[in-house]
Parts: sequence; structure tokens; C-alpha cells
Amino acid sequence: MITLIYQLLREDEKFIIESAKKLNIELNLLSADKLILDPRNFQFKDKLILNRCLSQFIGDQITHFFETFNIKVINSLEVNHLCSNKFITSLFLIKNNIPTVPFLVFFHEEMIDKVSQILENYPLVLKPIYGSWGRLLAKINDRDAFEGIIEHKKNLSSPYHNIFYTTKFIEKPNRDIRITIIGKKIVSCVYRESFHWISNTARGGKIKICNLDKELENICQNLIEKIPEGIYGIDVFEYQNGYLVNELNNTVEFKNIQKVTGVNISDEIINFCLEKINND
Repeated sequence: MITLIYQLLREDEKFIIESAKKLNIELNLLSADKLILDPRNFQFKDKLILNRCLSQFIGDQITHFFETFNIKVINSLEVNHLCSNKFITSLFLIKNNIPTVPFLVFFHEEMIDKVSQILENYPLVLKPIYGSWGRLLAKINDRDAFEGIIEHKKNLSSPYHNIFYTTKFIEKPNRDIRITIIGKKIVSCVYRESFHWISNTARGGKIKICNLDKELENICQNLIEKIPEGIYGIDVFEYQNGYLVNELNNTVEFKNIQKVTGVNISDEIINFCLEKINND
């Protein structure tokens, strides 16, 4: 009924496999390494793909292929497009009046003084438009650092490193908030605590339960009304007695959240897959 496509069976995927067995749902496992995407010889018996590829770029090719043949994929290409490029995510949040971190993009080092002025001086944060796990983020404390980091990025091989996505640095209380949304439902809400300015669990952030207050719930409900249905990790900063949505993430890792909160996110994922199949 459901095919789970993976590159590596991490603990997250093993939780999903366990949930499928518990719920008596047929879940077929397919390694991306074994795939040949040949449109002339396409045969597929399952009703839905759960795409859990680690690589965004490989995952997108797989999703696009199966959606071409009207096979439902979670997450969809629409969701992936919204989440994978941080600049596109930020533009979506601005367009839909979701409070977010001040940001801009520029393309030439001669603009750094103007950029720092627009974002109200240092520190700033420079991010690659594509990336996860808090990798290749740089906190820019002064002009010399900004100039040096830009020079390094200009000489990296991938052309997207010449797109300088820059945000205001947000002072936060040694934590951020990760909210898991599946379909139309807020499934979990946790703090990711760290004394480092990057709070990702991949960088050592520790999970603690966070209770949604009314303001945060309203932001989430507003988001749910605007985003295409899928599986999301929403990153939120606490800021001046309010909240700023920082990023939307797809192919969400949830094992630590599930362990700490007791919320069975893998069950929710399987049930969401079934819902999408039944609504066909």
C-alpha cells in the first residue's frame, strides 16, 4: 500500500516501520540506491510514496518522477520547493503575514555595508539557501568577518554559494522551538536548548517539552491554513515577548522528539499517509 523510499534506515525510519507493523499497514521498503527512474518501463503497484531520502536533490528527482505518473508522494514537490530554499521560505512567510526574521539576499561583496545598514548593524547571520542540520551557518560580528566569509563563499564550487542569504541575528534565550505539523494537525512542540547560538539537535541541542501558548498556536494555525499539506518541522524564535518563524523543514527528523515527549510521531505519519490514500 505504501512504499518508503530511503537512503539510510535511520532510527526515524525504523520508528515508521514499527508503526506500520503495529497498525497492520503494508509498508514496502525501497532503497534509492536500487532505483532506476525509467519512464518507458514504469510499473508501480503501491498507492503512495513516503520519500525519506537524506539528499534533497535526489529526493526531488524521485518525487518529480512519481508525481509525473500521478503517484502521491509525501512530501510533495510543492512542499519540498517551499521548504528546501530558505529564501523562498522567507518570501512565503512575508507574503502570508507570518512573523519572521528580517532577511535579504544580495549577490556582490560591494553591498555588505548597505546590507548591514538595512539589517540594523551587526551581528548578522549568513546562511546557504540550501542546507540542513545547521551546517555552513556563519554568525557575522563585524565588517571584516563579513568581507572574509563572502570571499570564501565566492570561491566555493556550487553556484548557490554566490547567493548571499543574510538575516538579522536574533538574541534568544539559549533555545529555539521546533513544532511538528502533519497535515492539518499540530503534533508536537519542543524546545531545543543549547548554549551555542545554533540550537539544532544535530549540533548538540537538547530536547525539552514546550507548551503552546495562544499566540504560538495562532501562528501555527495561520501557517496550516497557508501551507500545502505535508509533514513539517517549524523552527521558531522567541523574540521581544513574541515569536518569529525562522524556517520550514521537510523530511523531518523526529526520533529525539518522540523519545522525550512520548508523542508517537511515526504513528501520525502513517495515519497521514492513509488519509491521503483514502482521499484519493
